[in-house]
Amino acid sequence: MSPTISDIFQQSFLPTFQYPLKFCAASTLTTYILSLFTGNVSQVDRLWTFLPTIYTAYWALLPIWPRGNRGPAWLVPYVPEEVSNDLVQAFSPRAVLMFGLVVSAHFPYSLHGQLVLVDVQAVLQYLEARPFQPLFNLTFIAITQNILLLLLGVPTHRALTNPTPLIATDAVLTLTALTLLALEFTADNQQFAYQTFKHATTAYDSRAQWPGARFDWTEADKKRGFVTRGLWAWSRHPNFWCEQSFWVRLRLPSSQSILFLTHAIS
Repeated sequence: MSPTISDIFQQSFLPTFQYPLKFCAASTLTTYILSLFTGNVSQVDRLWTFLPTIYTAYWALLPIWPRGNRGPAWLVPYVPEEVSNDLVQAFSPRAVLMFGLVVSAHFPYSLHGQLVLVDVQAVLQYLEARPFQPLFNLTFIAITQNILLLLLGVPTHRALTNPTPLIATDAVLTLTALTLLALEFTADNQQFAYQTFKHATTAYDSRAQWPGARFDWTEADKKRGFVTRGLWAWSRHPNFWCEQSFWVRLRLPSSQSILFLTHAIS
């Protein structure tokens, strides 16, 4: 009897990657289809807040998931039967710590504006105007970005499979990560305060802003068109820099995570 697609899939990847890869495939397909039906190719952007958290949570909280695939394969987390009992008997302290940091990174952002409406006419106009854009949308935007979001969770898998006790370095790296998050939060609020001032139709009150973003903006600031105060005086995109630095920091305890992912494919 020839092996099924499911059999080939389970034999080709480490057991602990089965559910995340299935979920990644489902997310890729869903975001691509939604981009066609809405005419908006930025559907993956709406998931940047959630998918790294989901993948990180799966590996960090592996002991709580049920054994065996007893629910919908694409949605319900499970632990494949092939996974070693050593990985599900206790939590990995470092993996749980990394999960807490990832949650802290995304907690301040709300869900407002995440839903979109379907506009079939926009789809038709979109396809007629850009005949090759759907292929780019599928390969680079939908597939590549979803894989990247999965990779952001791989360091937690590394911590899961190497459950060593926390050491002083973890405390230093945690403090560094929290500092980066605080700076990113500050930069975002400073940008928000400036945009609020620039587009205000009534008198602007700086006291309504977060304390780290209370500036006395001037007409020269508005005329310039972009913010140059606070953290923005030191970097053109301090919020992006902090975000990227946070994920780089998260990989430091598991610097071989990318190499480890390549070993997951046998």
